[in-house]
Amino acid sequence: QMDELNEEEQASCLRMYWQLCFNLMGLSINTVEFSGEAMNENKVFSTLVSRNILVGVKMIASSLFGRYEMGAHLAITKETQKYLKITGGDNSRAMFWFHGSLCLYAMARTNKKKKRKYRAQAKRIHKELTISLKNKNPNILHY
Repeated sequence: QMDELNEEEQASCLRMYWQLCFNLMGLSINTVEFSGEAMNENKVFSTLVSRNILVGVKMIASSLFGRYEMGAHLAITKETQKYLKITGGDNSRAMFWFHGSLCLYAMARTNKKKKRKYRAQAKRIHKELTISLKNKNPNILHY
């Protein structure tokens, strides 16, 4: 239905999450690469939003499947961090930060040479998460 309404960007973002579900259920051969029934990541994503959603979904998959090096690399990417600062407080931001810090802490434990680099990034992300938890969502009434 999204294709009929010319909402290609929303449809492509939804396909990314569907492919993540297929990967988690074991229906796809690849665990972290998104190629299967719902989508193929080798297709060019024309917008900044869809590219960054793909990065976020890949980070979730890499943390859940134990591919921490890939997730840590995605968390450190400058383009993704710029996008997260622009978008503000959407719901995917907290998931992105959580899985990113998880991958960074795991890499700090396994990679002794770059421990300081990964731990510093993870602490920065942890600080952002705790600040956002303290501030809560300003769009709803808190009791």
